[in-house]
Amino acid sequence: MRFLFYFLFSVFAYAGQDIKPTAAYFPLQYQLIEDDGLRTPAQIDALLPEAPVLNGPQQLGYSNSVFWLKLKLNNASDQPLIRWLDIGAPRWQSVTLYQHAEGQWRYIADAGLDTPLSLHPVKARQAVFVVPLAAKQSATYLIRLQSKTSMRFLPGLWDPLAYKDKEIVSSLWAGGLLGALMIVALCCFCLFVFMRDTAFLFHGLAVLFFVLNETCMRGYGALYLWPESTIWSVHSLSFFGQVCTLFFLLFVRNFLNLPALLPWGDTVLKLMLVWNSLAMIVAQCLDYQRGTQLGLALILITVPVILPMCIQLIRKGGLAIRYFAGGVLVLMTGNIFRALDLFGILASDQVLGEHYMLMVIVFSMLSFLMAIIDRVMLARQEKESVQKTLIHTLNMQQSILEKTVAGRTAELTIAADEAQAANRLKTKLLAYISHDLRAPLSAMIASAKLMRKDESCSVFAVQIERAAKQQLELIDELLRFSHGEMADENLQLSVASLEEFIADICDQATLLAGQYQNRFLIVQRGDAPPAALTDWRRLRQVLQNLLSNSAKFTRYGVISLSTEWRWLDSQSGVLKIVVDDTGLGINQADQARIFLPFERINSAQAQEGHGLGLAIASQMVKSMGGELKVESALERGCRFYFSVRMQSAGALPVQQKPELSGLLPLAVVQQLREWIASGEVTALEEWADTAGQSAEHARLASQIKEAVYLLDFTKLQELADGLAVEPTA
Repeated sequence: MRFLFYFLFSVFAYAGQDIKPTAAYFPLQYQLIEDDGLRTPAQIDALLPEAPVLNGPQQLGYSNSVFWLKLKLNNASDQPLIRWLDIGAPRWQSVTLYQHAEGQWRYIADAGLDTPLSLHPVKARQAVFVVPLAAKQSATYLIRLQSKTSMRFLPGLWDPLAYKDKEIVSSLWAGGLLGALMIVALCCFCLFVFMRDTAFLFHGLAVLFFVLNETCMRGYGALYLWPESTIWSVHSLSFFGQVCTLFFLLFVRNFLNLPALLPWGDTVLKLMLVWNSLAMIVAQCLDYQRGTQLGLALILITVPVILPMCIQLIRKGGLAIRYFAGGVLVLMTGNIFRALDLFGILASDQVLGEHYMLMVIVFSMLSFLMAIIDRVMLARQEKESVQKTLIHTLNMQQSILEKTVAGRTAELTIAADEAQAANRLKTKLLAYISHDLRAPLSAMIASAKLMRKDESCSVFAVQIERAAKQQLELIDELLRFSHGEMADENLQLSVASLEEFIADICDQATLLAGQYQNRFLIVQRGDAPPAALTDWRRLRQVLQNLLSNSAKFTRYGVISLSTEWRWLDSQSGVLKIVVDDTGLGINQADQARIFLPFERINSAQAQEGHGLGLAIASQMVKSMGGELKVESALERGCRFYFSVRMQSAGALPVQQKPELSGLLPLAVVQQLREWIASGEVTALEEWADTAGQSAEHARLASQIKEAVYLLDFTKLQELADGLAVEPTA
């Protein structure tokens, strides 16, 4: 038997209750009987005379039975009354009202969580029915009660206006407290955002879900949030409470730093988390009553588990831990009363008041807030201490860095001085080497000039003279490098005949090809201009490198040079140059390497050289705005080709050499200054040879020759400055 609550009963016959028309609230006496759910109202009415008469609240806890409640109401006044019958708890799942009339029980209405709010007779957070009472008449009612939730009831009659006033006051009180808790949750979320501490996040979520749970427990969820959702109205009662417990346990674990301070406590808390998660799954997916009871059992054992944990932490921790421990104990005590209430053991709201749980939460939240404030202040102190330490460390590091920079600066200064000295030595060495190279070449040129007088040797003499002059140009470039004039690698543009240039290259290519019994062919296409503007020296070096390479790797074959001119407009065009040979060829895998400096493929190892020719040619073509490319295969020869853009000389004035008779014209002075500034000693030497024939310029020519012979660039610069003040023609 479940009727432990039958300690209040009456020995008198149950004759009914007189309703006073002036009473705003009237508590009711009733008879109660438990049923298996198979009986009709008439069968239940036949059993009720044996049941005692009860009054006041009844705690039934969790049960699968159906309970029947019988009320008999008498209106002794001379006027009809309209009253609202309140069952007294918002958690009932199914509530059905029957009235006895004309010898039978007549269905009146349904209420409870299983009935959508739109079908309730009164839109209220509890099950409320409209009861009309005629003057000088009595009425008998049966109420069928069934619920998977914890069952508690306190039936009473209300004047409708008084009931509404009571609900307004209750809603304002609950709304104020729940709103204050929402502010606490918002503060915790803000602290989490600014401090990145997950303990604040868990605490804020625990408070948020407690507010949702309390909203459902008081009936506001089904009234305002999901009025038509009958299933969720029931399951939300346990879901939000269990999620609140989950986040609260996570908050305790993170805030108290249990893994570090209390490992055994952390293990116990993990087991409680598993228990709570299991209870939540069972309640939502399997058996609502069993899952809810598992969750309540966890609450009952939390205090004996948390209490020794808090005591030990109080001994280890500071003020924040003490505030926290006090808040936990108050919260757990309130939850124990709530659990006993839901199990039907104790009517906690009758002992402590309707809003005792909210007061418990507010007090515990204040304690937690004090703990959080203390923790924030401690974090601020730690931050200031870290900032001071960091500033001190930065000052020390800055001092060390300044000393290091000063030391490195001194080292760099010494290294720069040494580098400048080495550069001066290099410049001097290059000048000496260039000077020594020029002497035999000058002799070769002189001998070639003498050989040209002999008609039988004139062709070879021209070729020797041309090669020696090209060598002098390279030496002049070496001198400019030593003089620091080649850093920008600008093109040296000049006007020359394209036909003569190709003829000159062909003469040299014929000699190169003949060294290894090769034939040389020349193919020219396009209507090229008679003269063009480009860097002829670089173009010559590119072709000499390509033709020399072809001759080196070809035996008893053919080497060909093809040129094709294509006009872009009336003043400029593109010259495409192709060098073909029938030599060894290059493997596809090696073709990307041949343009790198000092890279030599396997087939070239037996030949003399250092792997620089193609790298130099590729760089020069690139500086002229083109790209050197190769097509080749093993044993099928090679094809190197590129294109360069040129300007027709017809659109540009061709600079003529100035006459040397009489005073030096301004153009000659400017030309001499340019040659001196750029270190073109060969051009200076040739001008001096010509100018020395005139008595007027013999002294200046002698000084230039002497400075060129000694490679005295300082003296040449002084001569250039002196030229600037001489009169011009």
